[in-house]
Amino acid sequence: SVTGSLVGVGGKATSFKVTNGLNNSWVWLAGGAANAYLYGGVNQSLVGVGGSSMTGLYVTGGITAGSHITVGDAAAPCNVSAVSVTGGMNQGRLTVNGSVTNCTISGAIDANSSIHVTGNTYLFRAYNGIAGNSTVDLDGQVTVAQIYGTTAAPGVAAGSKVTMGSLQSSLLVTGGLAGTIDITGSAASATIQINGDLTGALVAGVFGNVSIYGNFSGQIGDAGTAPGNGNTLYVSGSSVGGIIQPGTAFAKYI
Repeated sequence: SVTGSLVGVGGKATSFKVTNGLNNSWVWLAGGAANAYLYGGVNQSLVGVGGSSMTGLYVTGGITAGSHITVGDAAAPCNVSAVSVTGGMNQGRLTVNGSVTNCTISGAIDANSSIHVTGNTYLFRAYNGIAGNSTVDLDGQVTVAQIYGTTAAPGVAAGSKVTMGSLQSSLLVTGGLAGTIDITGSAASATIQINGDLTGALVAGVFGNVSIYGNFSGQIGDAGTAPGNGNTLYVSGSSVGGIIQPGTAFAKYI
């Protein structure tokens, strides 16, 4: 384990590994790392990774209160092939200044945690939902997003929010949507599927096809949503109380 320590590496590391937890420590890999393995959790620690590219960032044991992992910076982005966090996030922060091919979070994103990717994200998966007023900001184009929850714990809980620059292919949310998903750009070519009730808000600049396998009593669209082209909104359950904001047009509403 690394506890109460300062660790700095100047050149690019082929592999950087902590096996039994990073606690109350500061790690700065100025030249970056091909792979970084942070096993045992990141607890009240700061981790910074430089460089222009990275194969993988792997965290087990979660990212907890007071911890922030940062890859790249605004002036020098770092593109990452794989980001994997098992054990979830509890008041933790993860920032990637650059693009991510595969970002997978196994364990809840909870308790005011945040994930921020400034570039494009090919695949984002959250296997245990987003809750506790947490935020996920995927600034660029997202190709596929999958957020898994349960009936008792919606994929995106009330008070939590996911933003995307645009959505290219598909979005799947299970357990329902009680919080907010805001796609600021277009989702015109994408399929959005909500398995469960939509009691929160689903917003996009332009919608493609949207399917809700549950009840709809929340909000779809906002004042900035443009009409789509031949898109369909399908609701399997009740739409009592559901609001489709003015300016949000669907060619078919089933």
